[in-house]
Amino acid sequence: MFSSGYRLASSFLMPCADRRRMSRNLLTGVAVGVLAACGVAASPGSATPSATGPTAAQVASLLQIPALPQLAVVTKLVTAADIAKDASIPGFADSITGFGYAAGVQRTFQGPSKHLTLAISRTLTFATPTGAAGYVAYVRTHATTYFGIGADISALTSSGRRGWLYVPPACACHMANPDVIGLVSDGPYVVSLEINGPDATPALLRRLLNNVGPRT
Repeated sequence: MFSSGYRLASSFLMPCADRRRMSRNLLTGVAVGVLAACGVAASPGSATPSATGPTAAQVASLLQIPALPQLAVVTKLVTAADIAKDASIPGFADSITGFGYAAGVQRTFQGPSKHLTLAISRTLTFATPTGAAGYVAYVRTHATTYFGIGADISALTSSGRRGWLYVPPACACHMANPDVIGLVSDGPYVVSLEINGPDATPALLRRLLNNVGPRT
Protein backbone atom coordinates (compact mmCIF):
# COMPACT_ATOMS: atom_id res chain seq x y z
CA MET A 1 0.00 0.00 0.00
CA PHE A 2 4.90 4.22 0.74
CA SER A 3 7.35 6.50 1.55
CA SER A 4 7.16 9.51 3.78
CA GLY A 5 5.78 12.67 2.27
CA TYR A 6 2.51 11.32 0.87
CA ARG A 7 -0.47 13.63 1.02
CA LEU A 8 -4.12 12.89 1.63
CA ALA A 9 -5.91 12.34 -1.68
CA SER A 10 -8.67 14.87 -1.15
CA SER A 11 -8.81 16.33 -4.64
CA PHE A 12 -8.25 15.38 -8.25
CA LEU A 13 -6.03 18.45 -8.38
CA MET A 14 -3.40 16.60 -6.39
CA PRO A 15 -0.28 15.93 -8.51
CA CYS A 16 -0.33 12.45 -10.02
CA ALA A 17 2.87 11.39 -8.29
CA ASP A 18 1.38 12.27 -4.91
CA ARG A 19 -1.84 10.38 -5.61
CA ARG A 20 0.07 7.29 -6.70
CA ARG A 21 2.18 7.42 -3.54
CA MET A 22 -0.96 7.79 -1.45
CA SER A 23 -2.67 4.83 -3.06
CA ARG A 24 0.32 2.66 -2.20
CA ASN A 25 0.26 3.59 1.50
CA LEU A 26 -1.98 0.59 2.10
CA LEU A 27 0.77 -1.85 1.22
CA THR A 28 4.28 -0.54 1.04
CA GLY A 29 5.18 0.96 4.41
CA VAL A 30 8.70 2.28 3.99
CA ALA A 31 10.07 -0.26 1.52
CA VAL A 32 9.35 1.64 -1.68
CA GLY A 33 10.78 4.82 -0.19
CA VAL A 34 14.02 3.01 0.58
CA LEU A 35 14.22 1.49 -2.88
CA ALA A 36 13.28 4.58 -4.87
CA ALA A 37 14.81 7.37 -2.82
CA CYS A 38 18.02 5.68 -1.75
CA GLY A 39 18.64 3.44 -4.72
CA VAL A 40 18.95 0.36 -2.53
CA ALA A 41 17.48 -2.78 -4.03
CA ALA A 42 18.05 -6.48 -4.22
CA SER A 43 19.12 -8.14 -7.43
CA PRO A 44 16.24 -9.37 -9.58
CA GLY A 45 15.01 -12.76 -8.46
CA SER A 46 16.61 -12.58 -5.01
CA ALA A 47 15.23 -11.70 -1.58
CA THR A 48 16.81 -9.40 0.96
CA PRO A 49 16.38 -10.65 4.55
CA SER A 50 15.79 -8.20 7.37
CA ALA A 51 17.85 -8.21 10.57
CA THR A 52 15.01 -9.94 12.41
CA GLY A 53 13.80 -11.77 9.33
CA PRO A 54 10.32 -13.15 8.74
CA THR A 55 9.64 -16.79 9.51
CA ALA A 56 9.47 -19.38 6.77
CA ALA A 57 5.68 -19.58 7.19
CA GLN A 58 5.34 -15.81 6.81
CA VAL A 59 7.47 -15.79 3.66
CA ALA A 60 5.46 -18.66 2.20
CA SER A 61 2.29 -16.57 2.56
CA LEU A 62 3.57 -13.89 0.15
CA LEU A 63 3.66 -13.63 -3.62
CA GLN A 64 6.54 -15.90 -4.56
CA ILE A 65 9.64 -14.60 -6.33
CA PRO A 66 9.22 -16.73 -9.50
CA ALA A 67 5.93 -14.94 -10.18
CA LEU A 68 7.87 -11.79 -11.17
CA PRO A 69 11.49 -12.93 -11.63
CA GLN A 70 12.58 -9.79 -13.50
CA LEU A 71 12.00 -7.46 -10.55
CA ALA A 72 14.17 -6.75 -7.49
CA VAL A 73 12.73 -8.00 -4.22
CA VAL A 74 12.75 -6.79 -0.61
CA THR A 75 11.00 -8.77 2.15
CA LYS A 76 10.42 -7.20 5.57
CA LEU A 77 8.33 -7.39 8.70
CA VAL A 78 5.45 -4.94 9.08
CA THR A 79 4.81 -3.36 12.47
CA ALA A 80 1.71 -1.65 13.79
CA ALA A 81 3.60 1.63 13.44
CA ASP A 82 4.07 0.94 9.72
CA ILE A 83 0.34 0.36 9.27
CA ALA A 84 -0.48 3.53 11.20
CA LYS A 85 1.39 5.49 8.51
CA ASP A 86 -0.80 4.05 5.76
CA ALA A 87 -3.43 6.79 5.94
CA SER A 88 -3.98 10.08 7.73
CA ILE A 89 -7.00 9.03 9.80
CA PRO A 90 -7.54 10.33 13.34
CA GLY A 91 -7.27 7.48 15.84
CA PHE A 92 -5.95 5.02 13.25
CA ALA A 93 -3.25 3.67 15.58
CA ASP A 94 -5.86 2.97 18.27
CA SER A 95 -8.05 1.23 15.71
CA ILE A 96 -5.20 -1.07 14.68
CA THR A 97 -4.71 -2.04 18.32
CA GLY A 98 -8.44 -2.55 18.70
CA PHE A 99 -8.50 -4.97 15.78
CA GLY A 100 -5.91 -7.11 17.60
CA TYR A 101 -3.05 -6.70 15.16
CA ALA A 102 -0.28 -9.19 16.01
CA ALA A 103 2.29 -9.37 13.19
CA GLY A 104 2.81 -8.86 9.48
CA VAL A 105 5.17 -9.41 6.59
CA GLN A 106 5.58 -7.65 3.26
CA ARG A 107 7.35 -8.36 -0.01
CA THR A 108 8.00 -5.55 -2.49
CA PHE A 109 8.89 -6.23 -6.12
CA GLN A 110 10.15 -3.22 -8.08
CA GLY A 111 12.05 -2.48 -11.27
CA PRO A 112 11.79 -1.52 -14.93
CA SER A 113 9.50 -3.79 -16.89
CA LYS A 114 7.00 -3.76 -19.74
CA HIS A 115 4.77 -6.05 -17.64
CA LEU A 116 4.60 -4.91 -13.99
CA THR A 117 6.96 -2.35 -12.47
CA LEU A 118 5.75 -2.75 -8.88
CA ALA A 119 4.01 -5.43 -6.85
CA ILE A 120 3.49 -5.35 -3.10
CA SER A 121 2.32 -8.44 -1.24
CA ARG A 122 1.32 -8.27 2.44
CA THR A 123 0.05 -10.78 4.97
CA LEU A 124 -1.15 -9.34 8.29
CA THR A 125 -2.02 -11.49 11.30
CA PHE A 126 -4.72 -10.54 13.82
CA ALA A 127 -5.73 -12.15 17.09
CA THR A 128 -9.12 -13.22 15.72
CA PRO A 129 -10.97 -13.59 12.41
CA THR A 130 -13.27 -10.80 13.59
CA GLY A 131 -10.30 -8.45 13.89
CA ALA A 132 -9.04 -9.33 10.41
CA ALA A 133 -12.46 -8.80 8.86
CA GLY A 134 -12.80 -5.55 10.82
CA TYR A 135 -9.58 -4.22 9.35
CA VAL A 136 -10.70 -5.03 5.79
CA ALA A 137 -14.00 -3.27 6.46
CA TYR A 138 -12.15 -0.28 7.96
CA VAL A 139 -10.12 0.20 4.77
CA ARG A 140 -13.34 0.00 2.73
CA THR A 141 -15.00 2.63 4.91
CA HIS A 142 -11.99 4.96 4.49
CA ALA A 143 -11.35 4.15 0.82
CA THR A 144 -11.36 7.80 -0.25
CA THR A 145 -8.58 8.56 2.23
CA TYR A 146 -6.51 5.64 0.99
CA PHE A 147 -7.17 5.73 -2.74
CA GLY A 148 -8.60 9.12 -3.65
CA ILE A 149 -11.93 10.47 -4.81
CA GLY A 150 -13.34 8.51 -7.69
CA ALA A 151 -11.59 5.20 -7.01
CA ASP A 152 -13.40 2.24 -8.53
CA ILE A 153 -14.40 -0.21 -5.78
CA SER A 154 -15.84 -3.69 -6.26
CA ALA A 155 -16.38 -6.79 -4.15
CA LEU A 156 -13.57 -9.32 -4.42
CA THR A 157 -13.58 -13.07 -3.88
CA SER A 158 -10.27 -14.92 -4.03
CA SER A 159 -9.96 -18.64 -3.27
CA GLY A 160 -13.00 -18.41 -1.01
CA ARG A 161 -11.76 -15.27 0.76
CA ARG A 162 -13.82 -12.09 0.63
CA GLY A 163 -12.81 -8.47 0.49
CA TRP A 164 -12.53 -5.54 -1.90
CA LEU A 165 -10.76 -4.56 -5.09
CA TYR A 166 -9.66 -0.94 -5.58
CA VAL A 167 -8.61 0.86 -8.74
CA PRO A 168 -7.53 4.43 -7.90
CA PRO A 169 -8.43 7.14 -10.43
CA ALA A 170 -6.05 7.23 -13.37
CA CYS A 171 -3.39 9.92 -13.50
CA ALA A 172 -3.25 12.23 -16.49
CA CYS A 173 0.52 12.54 -16.22
CA HIS A 174 2.78 11.21 -18.96
CA MET A 175 3.59 7.48 -18.86
CA ALA A 176 1.43 6.88 -15.77
CA ASN A 177 0.69 3.21 -15.08
CA PRO A 178 -2.51 1.86 -13.53
CA ASP A 179 -2.66 0.73 -9.90
CA VAL A 180 -4.85 -2.19 -8.79
CA ILE A 181 -5.15 -3.24 -5.13
CA GLY A 182 -6.90 -6.24 -3.61
CA LEU A 183 -7.55 -6.87 0.09
CA VAL A 184 -9.23 -9.98 1.54
CA SER A 185 -9.60 -11.58 4.95
CA ASP A 186 -8.77 -15.24 5.56
CA GLY A 187 -9.58 -16.29 9.12
CA PRO A 188 -7.24 -14.27 11.35
CA TYR A 189 -5.22 -13.07 8.33
CA VAL A 190 -5.53 -10.16 5.94
CA VAL A 191 -3.95 -10.80 2.55
CA SER A 192 -3.33 -7.85 0.25
CA LEU A 193 -1.70 -7.32 -3.10
CA GLU A 194 -1.03 -4.25 -5.19
CA ILE A 195 0.20 -4.29 -8.78
CA ASN A 196 1.34 -1.36 -10.91
CA GLY A 197 2.58 -1.33 -14.48
CA PRO A 198 1.51 -1.39 -18.12
CA ASP A 199 -0.22 -4.78 -17.71
CA ALA A 200 -1.84 -4.12 -14.31
CA THR A 201 -5.50 -5.12 -14.52
CA PRO A 202 -8.11 -6.46 -12.08
CA ALA A 203 -7.99 -9.80 -13.91
CA LEU A 204 -4.23 -10.12 -13.41
CA LEU A 205 -4.50 -9.12 -9.76
CA ARG A 206 -7.15 -11.77 -9.16
CA ARG A 207 -4.99 -14.42 -10.79
CA LEU A 208 -1.93 -13.55 -8.71
CA LEU A 209 -3.90 -13.14 -5.48
CA ASN A 210 -5.34 -16.65 -5.81
CA ASN A 211 -1.81 -17.95 -5.12
CA VAL A 212 -1.06 -15.65 -2.18
CA GLY A 213 -1.85 -16.22 1.49
CA PRO A 214 -1.09 -18.48 4.46
CA ARG A 215 -0.67 -22.16 3.72
CA THR A 216 -3.08 -23.83 6.13
